[in-house]
Amino acid sequence: NNDKDVSQSFEEVIINKISPKTNLKVVKVDASNNNKKLAGVEFKLEKGTADSIVAEFVPDSTFGNNGSITMTTGDGKNDTILGEAMVSDLKDGLYRLTETKASSGYSLLKSPLFLKIDRTNGCTIQEGDSEPQGITVDSETNTITLTISNRLQFELPVTGGYLRFYMIAGGLALAGTALFIYRLQKRRKEVKTPGKK
Repeated sequence: NNDKDVSQSFEEVIINKISPKTNLKVVKVDASNNNKKLAGVEFKLEKGTADSIVAEFVPDSTFGNNGSITMTTGDGKNDTILGEAMVSDLKDGLYRLTETKASSGYSLLKSPLFLKIDRTNGCTIQEGDSEPQGITVDSETNTITLTISNRLQFELPVTGGYLRFYMIAGGLALAGTALFIYRLQKRRKEVKTPGKK
């Protein structure tokens, strides 16, 4: 009996691989108060065809549902996060994000946003035909976060209210005063020159 202790060694190799797909999170806030998140804002996300560029964007009809995905910012109820919308597993490519419905009392974005997802050479974002800006992808969650602000709509003053009444009453008072002064001066002239008619 020749018992020998046998020793074995194992080598484990752990490879961290970057996910080839990217998540997109949109956070909608008030332009004058970034802490105020806006619920119920709708966006249409479209992916461009392989040869699309910003100036000549052609939607890929095979993306999403009939060529687009609707993203709606949550209201904080039913497992949604207030003012946030999320879409997962986007492949590299050019995307167009268009605001289709603003939160009540707010204006829509003037131009669509173009997001270029390129995990090899870098991701960019641009509004309309402006210059593209670099944007980072959170390496832990593979997520691009876009914080988009909206301005309140300009509200016109109410017409037909009390202001109109005050303007008319003031105008009548001025006209009445002018007529009174005119008649008073006319009588003074008649008194100064008796016998002339």
